[in-house]
Amino acid sequence: MVSFGPNIGDIFRNYPLMSRFPFCYMAKTDKMIRITVHGSLNDFLRDEPTGKSLLTAHFELSPSVKDLIESKGIPHTAIFKIVVNSVPESPDYNVTPGDKVEVYPFEKVASGNFDPIFSSPYAFIADSHLAKLGRNLRLLGLDTLINEDNDDRETISLSNSEKRMILTRDLNLLQHGSTRYGYWVRSEDPNVQLEEILSRFDLKTHLQPFSRCMSCNGTLEATALDEVRDQVPPKVKEWCDQFHRCSNCGKVYWKGSHYEKLKEKVDRLIEKMEK
Repeated sequence: MVSFGPNIGDIFRNYPLMSRFPFCYMAKTDKMIRITVHGSLNDFLRDEPTGKSLLTAHFELSPSVKDLIESKGIPHTAIFKIVVNSVPESPDYNVTPGDKVEVYPFEKVASGNFDPIFSSPYAFIADSHLAKLGRNLRLLGLDTLINEDNDDRETISLSNSEKRMILTRDLNLLQHGSTRYGYWVRSEDPNVQLEEILSRFDLKTHLQPFSRCMSCNGTLEATALDEVRDQVPPKVKEWCDQFHRCSNCGKVYWKGSHYEKLKEKVDRLIEKMEK
């Protein structure tokens, strides 16, 4: 496993903005640039006076445009295009006083200009605060790990090595320099969160409802009653003849009364996606 040193979330939470971005001072300096924020990137500007899309950034030294943008609260994982003085630039571009910067999100950039994982990921990893969202994604058959330990280093390592999209509400995690793939979940409501993810990403062809274990994310396989008899309640054996077992943890599933409720939920979600 890759080691990134101390837990970055703890570091960011214990140090002020100026310690994280030493080139960006709260007091105004003579050096400044203007940043125009487009589309959904405005969601990150809640701490600005009016949530405006035109920002002024004062700085010292010669920081990268990426670092200056992140000092305003916008993580690099949400940025898909940077234009400086009408010319496309890389995140490593070193700003100069008077630069006019424009920052664009996913929906403002042609899909052919970025890795498909950002539009249609095959796998996710959710932090512990989004465990219910993670289980809901598993219900739909989407490969989703849940980092119950809330270890930022492990989340980043698994995300990078297995190309998993990080799902989190922790901006510090998304601003970590080693994070490649990540999405900041806007809503705090688990049910709304699920709809948000299905709206943001193109997952229609990935959905395979009831094919994954809700507990561990393992795949489910059809099995005979004789193979799982000791795990099935006596009354269930009397009427049910179809069972599935998790290939990872061994948990057994059958279509009980809860199944119909879950199926209605899944059908509503899929119907909404197809509209």
